[in-house]
Amino acid sequence: MVASPTTVSCPSSSTVTATLLDTNGDPVSGTTINFTATGGATVTIGSPSPTSDANGEGSTSVSYDYSEPYLASTVSGSALIDDGSGNLNPIYNAASVGFSYGAQGGFADPFDGTQTLAWDPLVPAGDNFEIDVEEFRSENITPGSPVGTLNGCASWADYTVQTNVTISATPTDDYFGGIILRNQDEDDYYYVRIYRKATGPSPDRDRVQVGRRVLGTPFDLQDEPITGGFVPGTTYTLKAQIKGDEIKVKLWAPLDPNDPAADEPAWEATLTTTDTTFTSGRFGLEAMDQDYRFDNVSVENPEGA
Repeated sequence: MVASPTTVSCPSSSTVTATLLDTNGDPVSGTTINFTATGGATVTIGSPSPTSDANGEGSTSVSYDYSEPYLASTVSGSALIDDGSGNLNPIYNAASVGFSYGAQGGFADPFDGTQTLAWDPLVPAGDNFEIDVEEFRSENITPGSPVGTLNGCASWADYTVQTNVTISATPTDDYFGGIILRNQDEDDYYYVRIYRKATGPSPDRDRVQVGRRVLGTPFDLQDEPITGGFVPGTTYTLKAQIKGDEIKVKLWAPLDPNDPAADEPAWEATLTTTDTTFTSGRFGLEAMDQDYRFDNVSVENPEGA
């Protein structure tokens, strides 16, 4: 038995093929192959009892509903084979299929060297993110040119993204940095940003902003000032939840950056807006005109209504 692929990322399936051969190594056709898989109701077998073809092969698809993260499934195949004297003898074999990237189960990346899931540049020619000192860092940004990096699955619809974020220097005007939601491509996605307006009274120029980018043009949906402004060197936690047409955002400065949940505000006290432009897509991080530090990025299924 052979599975292809043996590890599946995102909502996709694996094909498992069993080949029946007799003692002479010749294919056995017209025989029922019975497939089963571990994983309970979360794992689905497409064709549980195919008949071997002229090459002795029978195949099935194995899929997974991603209700748990990083599930490993064992697919078993069995058949009854004539031993040449009219006796039917059972034979068995198995193959492993690993499923990862479960949106409902979650994703976590502390950038401490243990990460295994690749981050892709939002614009391949302008990749300005790197892992540095156990953080994800944006640097050497061309003025006026946003950069970003992506992860997750294009089919993800409803999820919550959280990240620690720090700016080491005094912010420049019109800077922004934050989270990408439901990315379609480099010109189409939602954004949740920490943003400094070029004009206006201080500290109200520092704001949390929700918007969408469509065909390369940003459309701001809603924003609100950050109480006390955004302080360089302070580690904040930015959290965004998208569910259906609703986007919720909150920003806070936890007393312990390694335990932001201890000081997390309730969703009821946060920025909320609605939009129907994008129904699913990958998540990511973005920055412009400022060096940011991102750490402890996590994704989980929506919390509450």
